[in-house]
Amino acid sequence: MKKILVSLLVAAWFTLPGQGEETVPEAKVLVRVADEAGQPVVGAKVEVSFGYETPRRLGEGWGTRFASQWRVGTTDAKGEFSAEGQTSPAFGVRANKDGYYQCD
Repeated sequence: MKKILVSLLVAAWFTLPGQGEETVPEAKVLVRVADEAGQPVVGAKVEVSFGYETPRRLGEGWGTRFASQWRVGTTDAKGEFSAEGQTSPAFGVRANKDGYYQCD
């Protein structure tokens, strides 16, 4: 089996909410999947997890609540996949394709 490598190009662009807004920032992530030799892996399944915490609303209890969004797709001819979602500064990426080791 071959190794699969995942790199985040221009990791993420965050769009911050306006002053006084209680929304979660939007992020756009560009993922590049390559093999051991640095060649693009076409057709790899990519999963990007965006997660964030928001304050609970009246009647929901105390503290914060966690929400997550998954974006799933396949890499193009350049081995790239892009995804957008609401997130805190952290997010997760996973890629796999038959004949390669999975990368988390």
